[in-house]
Amino acid sequence: MNTQTMAMNWRKSLLILGLALAGLLGIWREATFGMVGIWWRSDTFAHGLLVLPIAGWLVWRDRERLIALNPQRWAWPLLPLALAALMGGLGQLAQVDAAAQLAVVLMVQALVLSVLGPQVGRALAFPLLFLLFGVPIGEFMLPTMMDLTADFTVSALRLSGVPVYREGLNFVIPTGHWSVVEACSGVRYLMASVMVGTLFAYLNFGGLRRRLLFVGVAFVVPLLANWLRAYFIVMLGHLSNNKIAAGVDHLIYGWVFFGIVMFLMFAVGARFSDLPPGQSPERRIISRGEVSRALALWAPLIMLSLSLVTAPLWLERLRRADVQAPASLPALTVSGWSPQELTLPWRPKLEPALLHRQQALKGADGHWVLLDVGLGVRLTGQAKAIGGQNLLLDSEDRLWRVLARGRDHWRVLGPGLWGRDQVYLLRRLHWVDGRFIQAAEAAKLAQVWQMLKGQGDAAAQVVLLTPEEGQGAQRLQAFTEQVLAPLNGCLQALALPSGRHNAARCD
Repeated sequence: MNTQTMAMNWRKSLLILGLALAGLLGIWREATFGMVGIWWRSDTFAHGLLVLPIAGWLVWRDRERLIALNPQRWAWPLLPLALAALMGGLGQLAQVDAAAQLAVVLMVQALVLSVLGPQVGRALAFPLLFLLFGVPIGEFMLPTMMDLTADFTVSALRLSGVPVYREGLNFVIPTGHWSVVEACSGVRYLMASVMVGTLFAYLNFGGLRRRLLFVGVAFVVPLLANWLRAYFIVMLGHLSNNKIAAGVDHLIYGWVFFGIVMFLMFAVGARFSDLPPGQSPERRIISRGEVSRALALWAPLIMLSLSLVTAPLWLERLRRADVQAPASLPALTVSGWSPQELTLPWRPKLEPALLHRQQALKGADGHWVLLDVGLGVRLTGQAKAIGGQNLLLDSEDRLWRVLARGRDHWRVLGPGLWGRDQVYLLRRLHWVDGRFIQAAEAAKLAQVWQMLKGQGDAAAQVVLLTPEEGQGAQRLQAFTEQVLAPLNGCLQALALPSGRHNAARCD
């Protein structure tokens, strides 16, 4: 094939690819814009703003090698394209943003491979895989990493001879109170380090073993660095009587320390580079082999891919069942429990679109349980009845602190009714498809199944709070067993499509 023919083939392929990508991102604009918005406003995922420029630079630096290849259509990537679209459609239906955003990136990768073919796809393998760093996934690590940071900091302080009293993520030393919040977890350091470490390994090492080893180092080092950072900041505050490392400089010292650690890690890694300066990290090109273009292969894959890629245009209808959202949530009557007047400065952080009702009920023994319900029906936009944006406790709240996260309930410390702090037990359940489910992940799957059955998106978050004193665990369990049946009937009467609910009432 002569140079002129290859140039025309490249222009045609790039035009097709550009139009296909524009159409794909236009159809999936909600997930795409949502991902960009997270990059822009979230410190944890701000590194996503660099992913596209870096991937573009990686392609540009190898442009001479790429131009020498012959782009050709490839049918097989349409199958993973269809599977990614299915995942994204279900994720968008269940309002799991991360699933839809990951699906968009996977579809972009599959589309590039389908239009440009296996030869070009192999040459673009790393830039395409690098796009995965733009998916804003990883906040699920926050609780674990906050606990690990607190464990290390408290242990290091005690080894240093500093007496420490700890309650959950909060601890007290002789010179003041400290707490591990989300900014102290190290998640943002970890994500930035792994992304930059992977890029460094690709550009500086030729063997897979050395690359993977350096990526492993880029994963471990920020964890250790964050633990040491937290310990040093507390020690600086302690030794200076809180004159330094206690305000804004707290974060400044953390980033400076992290920058120094990253510089040292890359400086050491550069000494072991096995690629000559200026050499591309990948020179092997697969053989050109003929790719089958039989209609029997292309036709079903194209039809399947188109039907699933356009999922956002038709899946949204499954969210809308034949039900009108209730105007308000009435009070609930529970046998054996009487209404209790209660003023407690706590309520979950819920989406504004959810209907909310909070009431206290008193048992025969005189102890109370606070019932908090947030119901979502026919939600639009990013509002969710089940999701991480509905928080039991805000990590920045100074009045309430988590002491322990158990499987059945949390132990939290908060203001008491008579002016002193008190320990409470906190339990969260999710109501969906006429059932109560504790795990948020399982509740999401049940909600997807409910919508696929044409029964709408109705779901609720149910939270129970009671003092630990006076056999709180037994009281919480007893109330749970008594309240679920009437609460289920009430929610079904309010939120499920006509013909599905029973005649139960909430009062």
